[in-house]
Amino acid sequence: MCLTLNKESKLRVATRDIKVYKMMMIRSDGKEITPFNDYELKQTNITELQIKPSIHYSIDLGFHSYAKLSDANAQAKCWDADNYDHYVVRCIIPKGAKYWDGTSNNIANYNGKLKSYVSNKLNRL
Repeated sequence: MCLTLNKESKLRVATRDIKVYKMMMIRSDGKEITPFNDYELKQTNITELQIKPSIHYSIDLGFHSYAKLSDANAQAKCWDADNYDHYVVRCIIPKGAKYWDGTSNNIANYNGKLKSYVSNKLNRL
């Protein structure tokens, strides 16, 4: 999942907690990780990551999440075809975290874009 930015996009700092939805997966060894980047996301642990855009106005690294539960569920359902168990967890981008907002490709519906975020911190609720 890549976050697509536009030329006016800028790094923001959350002035309040932002409720988001994160797709997760369970690997064959039972480890719960984020798809693509294999980050662990624990309920009691805030992990801080570096996030910066590429020259192509997209961000690959960081905690990617969706603004709408229905969008996250649609994506997770599509990814279940790869033989891993995908599911969605509710999270917050905590106040004070750095984040970008933009869109990501909607693999569940190839002609659409989904409102999404990438942040350097994410708390699992």
